[in-house]
Amino acid sequence: MDGFLRALFLSKGFQEEQLDTIEAKDKDLRSVNDLAAGATSEDDARAWSEELGLSGRVQKSRFVQAWAEARTQANIGRPAQSSAPAANGYVDVAPASKNATPAEPPPAPVDPPRAVERYVEEEDTQEDWSWVKVSRPVETRVALSYIDGEPVSRPGGVSDLLRSSFRTHGLTSIEVAQLEQMLEARSRTALAVAAATPEGAMRLARSCGVHSKVSQENFAKAWHEAAAAMVALAPGPAPTEKRSLSELTKEKDFEACTKALMQKANVARPKDLLPLLRGMLEHLAVQEQLVSSETKQAKSKSKVLPALASLYGAEALECWLFCIAAIYERAGGLQFLVVPSVSLSMDEQSQYTMMAMGLLQQQLLQNAFSAISQPNAFHEQLATLGSWYTNAPHGSMMPPSSIAPCGTIPDSGYTLASGGPHLSAPPPPPPDTFVKKDGEHDTFVKKDGEHDNTPSRIECRFGRRCTRKDCWFLHPRGRLMDSSPQQSRSRERSRSPKCSRDSNMRSLSNPRPPTRRCLDGSLNAAWASDDSPLPGPEDEVSKPSADTAQKPHDLLRDTPVPWPRVISSSGRLKDVKTDGHGWALHFLNPNFPRMAVTLDDLQAVILFMKKQGLVTCEKPQLASPGVLQVKFGKGAGNLQVYPGSTGRSSGNARINSSKQEQVRSIRSALLRSQWFHDAGAGRVSPLDVSLQVTQTLDGKLLLPAITPSSRIVDLKTVLKMVAKKLGELGKAAIKDYLQECGLHDGHEVWPHLEAAFVSNKGRGKRKAQ
Repeated sequence: MDGFLRALFLSKGFQEEQLDTIEAKDKDLRSVNDLAAGATSEDDARAWSEELGLSGRVQKSRFVQAWAEARTQANIGRPAQSSAPAANGYVDVAPASKNATPAEPPPAPVDPPRAVERYVEEEDTQEDWSWVKVSRPVETRVALSYIDGEPVSRPGGVSDLLRSSFRTHGLTSIEVAQLEQMLEARSRTALAVAAATPEGAMRLARSCGVHSKVSQENFAKAWHEAAAAMVALAPGPAPTEKRSLSELTKEKDFEACTKALMQKANVARPKDLLPLLRGMLEHLAVQEQLVSSETKQAKSKSKVLPALASLYGAEALECWLFCIAAIYERAGGLQFLVVPSVSLSMDEQSQYTMMAMGLLQQQLLQNAFSAISQPNAFHEQLATLGSWYTNAPHGSMMPPSSIAPCGTIPDSGYTLASGGPHLSAPPPPPPDTFVKKDGEHDTFVKKDGEHDNTPSRIECRFGRRCTRKDCWFLHPRGRLMDSSPQQSRSRERSRSPKCSRDSNMRSLSNPRPPTRRCLDGSLNAAWASDDSPLPGPEDEVSKPSADTAQKPHDLLRDTPVPWPRVISSSGRLKDVKTDGHGWALHFLNPNFPRMAVTLDDLQAVILFMKKQGLVTCEKPQLASPGVLQVKFGKGAGNLQVYPGSTGRSSGNARINSSKQEQVRSIRSALLRSQWFHDAGAGRVSPLDVSLQVTQTLDGKLLLPAITPSSRIVDLKTVLKMVAKKLGELGKAAIKDYLQECGLHDGHEVWPHLEAAFVSNKGRGKRKAQ
């Protein structure tokens, strides 16, 4: 069955399995012409469909519609031609129906043997090719068509390699047909670039109508194989030094952008690029009127970069800076490293600006270097450079030509060329300071030998209200976000819609503190009003700083978690035995248990535990789509985490080992971290803190983890359950278990223990009478 006939059947609603059945029933049905010639009427076509195994009324109707369309395409119903032999010796004979019974025997075939046909083709029909069938060249063209270099045998479908990959990875033929109709990618190469992660590939399959979880994972495996093949067969990229900064920016290769800028600027550290990038951003801010001309220059000269950082985040700000650098390179200004020497057209400037805004909204970037993500650390060093550009007149890409053509940018090491942009002479150093030459850099140094405005010696303007994740400034009195849970709850109560709206307005109206104070007591400017008084020198010693605050991934338990216990049907207290299939665990964020965990969380927790000497294992990695794995050595088992199963009672992690000793040792080490908890029936975790007793199939009672701080209501429930299931046999065992859990003799649970195991035989007898 050729591609045209298969496409015709698929357009009428047939499935791949039905086409395979039709092809197996009638092997002579190969083309549209064969279908058109196989019946003479609709009744004949309906009878033919029954012979092909199509029993349903809808299927027969679809087959008749396909036959009618095939008859129209093949033009079988044209007027009968004369039966006189043609010039080439052949006679056109109308094809007979397969189901019609001829009244008289058919005439003898007049077609010569195949060998004679070849001879006629070579000698007698050199000028007349009307006898050649038209369907054969069309079929050859379809069979040899290509999409992205991959062969396609079915018109309108995906490539053969992609279809074979889908079927190999477990997708059914119905799902493949659904993907052929809905999937935009028609080849393996297009599929490889259609998604960036396995989760994205699963979402793509879901959008195409594949709703089975297993089929979505199989689709992700096919995508992974296609992506790996594309990476393996892709030619090596051109050398970075031969490509322009505009090309690198469009390819989102920001690490290469950093290296290219460092090479052009002849600097060794990425953070030395900050003065250059900030100067270009300040200059563009004037052109785009991001800085209001009505405000004073002293307040607006260094406001653009923090405003963008507060609105879009540090990673998006990094993308913006590189796009601006590409604008200046396109204009020919990077040869002078400050501003362009020629003007950009409005179309070019709009093109790059829209590209920058699009990337800002998507926020698809990784942090190429840490210096740009903390622009506030270089605020004072860049203020002078920003003032030069904010003083430039609006609407002009070039400063006035009457200014001196050469100069040196302080604190950056960039020297302006004689033919480059013209800047005014640098302002004089502040009072009580002098300029110190440090290699190629000029820095302002105080006369007493100390640097002025160093981030490590300046208090944060926001004080305890600071919410920057990696704030470089000092917080002598600590921060609310790193304080106790009681203060955290009070902070959460203040997060009402009105309060959050007011805080957002304050952050947008004043994204950067206009003034700061050094620890030596000197003031840069008048302090604005704050919610608390300034700390003194004694507060700096007595209060913890944000740098010493414990990170969420470093949280450990004070005491080890004991191995779960069980009461047998005979009333004996024993340890739980593993079933040989590992041990289920929860891997949850201690602060937000319902939040989805990632590979970065697992790597951070395992790395801290390795530094503490708690575990010895390999680095966590992505074993397969949706599965994170940590290997503990050869023959020692492994840990697998399933982020997609976070929140399930059965857990989202498992220790894979068949030996109970290995399971116990690995579990004991992992449960030292507050990120791991036991999972399963009767286990206590942040997802379920209630104490429940679970009875197994062999009559054993799984006991929950009990602590001296457990609620008396939950303890009474546990005692009643044990008394109901085992009676007096379980009293001694549950008593020993409570003592193991640290419940002293004076605990209030002991009277409830006696009351739970009171015999009710007498009451039962009176009720029976």
